[in-house]
Amino acid sequence: FELRLVPVFLGGIMQTTGNQPPAMLPSRAAFQAGDLSRNNELYGVNMLDLPSNFFSEAARKVINCQRILVAAQLHNQQIQKDEINISKLIDKFSYGFHCDAKFRTQDNDIALDKTFFQTCCADADIPDSLVAKLLNDANGTVVKAQLKQNTEEAVEVGAYGSPTMVVHPDGKDSFLTFGSDRFEQIAFVCNKPYYGVNMQLKSHL
Repeated sequence: FELRLVPVFLGGIMQTTGNQPPAMLPSRAAFQAGDLSRNNELYGVNMLDLPSNFFSEAARKVINCQRILVAAQLHNQQIQKDEINISKLIDKFSYGFHCDAKFRTQDNDIALDKTFFQTCCADADIPDSLVAKLLNDANGTVVKAQLKQNTEEAVEVGAYGSPTMVVHPDGKDSFLTFGSDRFEQIAFVCNKPYYGVNMQLKSHL
């Protein structure tokens, strides 16, 4: 199969569709805390608590991750070569934000600053000279316009949150699905085997 990753501005999708973050609803936030804890064990991930400054600062600055991803994709397109591993860069941004304690203060604040972005890019094996270009391009009008276009197109196809996936099965109609718990359904529709999120685990059923 072919996977096409499209960075979007989640805040723009939420605002346009009238959706709200789960943590804004007390009962849903309480459920999500337990759900994330169980998923940490299931996936074998040591996920940190939500940053204390998430709503006051971090949620607004995380858009810079999306802009850098767009800049990286445009760079690859320009040179017609996958010089930057986009999937690896996404992984490093996600790990840095959710799991890496070195980016947290004693008060559990996170600073999405130049050091954060440079470190994540370096961990994704991007050369220093290219990192500087990506950070500069991310603040430019071309990248911002592309991210805006990506977001608008996502809303047009029915996205109301993230992760949203548009699946194109062979010989079947395309469909939109939402949520990280839909991979088994996607595999079924696409007639592909599915072995679970953690193949090392054994069922107790």
